[in-house]
Amino acid sequence: MATACGGNRLRCTYEKHLPECLGGVLQLGRAVFETFANPVARVSQVNERADRRHQRRSLKLDEIERLLDATERRPLLEALTVRRGKNIGKPLANVRPDVRDRLVRLGRERRLIYSVLLCTGLRKAELTSITVNQFHNDAAGALIELHAADEKNGNGTLIPIGPDLADQLQEWIQETTPASSPTDTIRIDATESPDDSGNRPLLRVPAGLDMIFNRDLELAGIEKLDGRGYVTDTHGLRTTFCSMLTATGLPLRMIQLAMRHGSIETSMQHYADPAIHDLHSAVSALPLAEQIGHSERVHAKGTSNQLVPVLVPDWYKLSPSEAPPVNLPHFGSPDAQPPLAVTSWPDTRKAPLSCADTEAF
Repeated sequence: MATACGGNRLRCTYEKHLPECLGGVLQLGRAVFETFANPVARVSQVNERADRRHQRRSLKLDEIERLLDATERRPLLEALTVRRGKNIGKPLANVRPDVRDRLVRLGRERRLIYSVLLCTGLRKAELTSITVNQFHNDAAGALIELHAADEKNGNGTLIPIGPDLADQLQEWIQETTPASSPTDTIRIDATESPDDSGNRPLLRVPAGLDMIFNRDLELAGIEKLDGRGYVTDTHGLRTTFCSMLTATGLPLRMIQLAMRHGSIETSMQHYADPAIHDLHSAVSALPLAEQIGHSERVHAKGTSNQLVPVLVPDWYKLSPSEAPPVNLPHFGSPDAQPPLAVTSWPDTRKAPLSCADTEAF
């Protein structure tokens, strides 16, 4: 049959190229099958980290001060602002004294909400779940008890807070605790009874806090986006908390515990804003900065314009005949042998790399 079809030469040619042809057909058929069976099977993956669309930034200290001040003033300021007429935009509206007091307390409460988020790293939903009974302030220090059911990782923890913020929260609780007599203290919610005061929220976090935060930013004159395209929002206060911790030079393990993350990579990659660090000053303070700054350009053999620091001795650049000898003391008796004369250039004579342990050195 091979002779009738053209002989052994043609048969060998077929046998040589037929597997390649069949392999190409099978590969094409497999690609067509995968395309129709799973249309996204051949879609290439993209790098999510290279195109982050909502990267949060940290607030600076002056921005925090302006934000808290604007947050406390804005509820009353909006009520006082005239909306129409010749005095439009001016804070000249008539506000009843009871309404004024309620708006002042509302501004204080919102300021406390931002302060707690900034100083504890709590998430908005976690702060919403905190009740008065979960705030502990004694001689050992102030703590906020976060239940496992309300924490994102489901572990539950005790969150320490500073003494200044603890005093403000303690004062707020005393002012807003329902009493048996309406004149004893300020009552935020008239429906609460004295028996339920411990189970009420520590701070009433509004559902529209994100929109409120944007308006507070506008009044404080803080840009929502910075020059890098980084955004600030209510969850960005947690970014500010982490960035401030890193700026203090705390160990990474402590930062991870404070952020309540499973890995330090999450804290450093997503919550530590590098813009808060003065990297230029840090690099300038390196011990080698001064030495590296004083360098000489030499033309080495086989290279061009290579930088050689001045840490290299000057005699290294001399020729063998110009290099001065260096006298090294002998480790034995000074009178046994004269000092060794050593030059800066190595001996080019070849010698065995090792010797037998029975030979003399």
